[in-house]
Amino acid sequence: MMDKLEFVLAHFTEERVYHNGEYYRLKKFDNDTYELEVSISGACGTFESHPAIKFKLMPESNQVLFLSYRDVVVNPMKSFKPESEAELDFVRLAFEQLVDKCDQVKSSS
Repeated sequence: MMDKLEFVLAHFTEERVYHNGEYYRLKKFDNDTYELEVSISGACGTFESHPAIKFKLMPESNQVLFLSYRDVVVNPMKSFKPESEAELDFVRLAFEQLVDKCDQVKSSS
């Protein structure tokens, strides 16, 4: 998974990439903190996260620390800082799926 994540970090920027009705982007906050997001078009030209996951790379351990999860398309919407083991498992799975989707988008273009 880390190889795919490195590919995504190298090939995505804050500029949204459109693919099959969804917009993909990577927002960088500092050297090790990012937000990976898939969004859909919302009302009045907005973008609605479906989902967005903020994370920090831990280079010394080659691990990912999840900072927040947001999905405003699901009902009820979800926005939380993962703390429990169940929340971390949920975000970890969503993150792996999101990295896979981003990898496929860039590999197919």
